[in-house]
Amino acid sequence: MKRFCLFLLLFAVISCDKFGENPVYGPVYLRLDLLNRDKILQVAPSYKTYLYSRPGVDYQPQQNERIGLGGLLVVHTAVNGYRAFDLACPNEQNPNPNTTVEVDKDGINAVCPKCGTVYEIWHGTGMALEGKKYGLRSYSITISGNSGIVSN
Repeated sequence: MKRFCLFLLLFAVISCDKFGENPVYGPVYLRLDLLNRDKILQVAPSYKTYLYSRPGVDYQPQQNERIGLGGLLVVHTAVNGYRAFDLACPNEQNPNPNTTVEVDKDGINAVCPKCGTVYEIWHGTGMALEGKKYGLRSYSITISGNSGIVSN
């Protein structure tokens, strides 16, 4: 019996090591202003993306703000409140800021244009829907009144 338990423990360790940790990581600190800049997020369901690639269109950085590896996707779900995800696709061989997921026209899923992985965002899980290894990297989000902070 001890050998069997040891075998199960060893198997569990090897299996967990196989998946490893989500490879996407970038510093995140974003202030949300739900009355002005981010007012679209007041109503559920809604989402907003923050990308460095188009300053002034999607995102104008404020002092000390960081938006992860590929940018941020902030979602206000009807069920789970607010959620924040890194836009860099974690299932790419080398996740980078140039390969970012895009929200579909219905705002239900996000899709990587390069590998085709579909991620669920409507309910705020960020899970890969097609059996891929990783879901979107999520970051903590705190809402207080008409403002919020996204951070890691």
